Amino acid sequence: MGVGQKMMKKPDRQEPVQSESESNQSHRRSDWAESTHDAVTRDLLAEDTRYFMHQSVSTPCLSVVTKAEGAYIEDAKGRRYLDFHGNNVHHIGYGHSKLKAAITRQMDTLPFAPRRFACQPALSLAKKLADIAPGDLAKVLFTTGGSDAVEVALKIARAATGRYKTISFWDAFHGAGFGAVSIGGEQMFRSHITGPLLPGTEHIAPFACYRCPYGYPDRDGKPQLELCKMTCARFVRYVLEKEGDVAAVIAEPLRAVPYIPPPG
Repeated sequence: MGVGQKMMKKPDRQEPVQSESESNQSHRRSDWAESTHDAVTRDLLAEDTRYFMHQSVSTPCLSVVTKAEGAYIEDAKGRRYLDFHGNNVHHIGYGHSKLKAAITRQMDTLPFAPRRFACQPALSLAKKLADIAPGDLAKVLFTTGGSDAVEVALKIARAATGRYKTISFWDAFHGAGFGAVSIGGEQMFRSHITGPLLPGTEHIAPFACYRCPYGYPDRDGKPQLELCKMTCARFVRYVLEKEGDVAAVIAEPLRAVPYIPPPG
């Protein structure tokens, strides 16, 4: 191999850490699958693997779901499982009667309305959001999901401030879009083939009283403010002052990835 070839050799790169669904190959999981998966379940899982792209965190699928009601999901053999996960959004339970009734009424009257037309249901929701939003936030824009909402918010922040830098937290999740993973703080979504990411997306260590990244001890998971003096919040101020031209600070109202912190 010549000198030029040596110089052109690609550097070794760290592979992203696998999610639990990919890395959990314990005998307990395999034993559970062996005892619960029948031929129908195994066939559906095989077809799922064949037709769907591999997706970190979600695949390979655990089992097959055929029904969901309240706090429970049901597999192809009729086994019911209490869903402790629920993607953190199913707070009223699966198949809530009032929600289904509201969806049915809306589908019967106005199933879809392009944004260039006004309609009462969308306007009523916009008014409600404006009423409960903090400060002087009084305008809304509906998007198709959380990732899209973050992408739009980044554009609005740039347009409103004329700046492009952001401050966000490590360990945070804001979506799977390109801008969302740039401000997100999980290695799985930011590393390997994902980059290079958006410029100016500065990150700082998150608030976490349990196993504090700044090294302060907790007391039963609660902060000792007399010791840490809210270092996590003070560091946000520090970075804002050092950067000087930040367009937005992005944070999860409740950090759902590591843990939900106690009051204070």
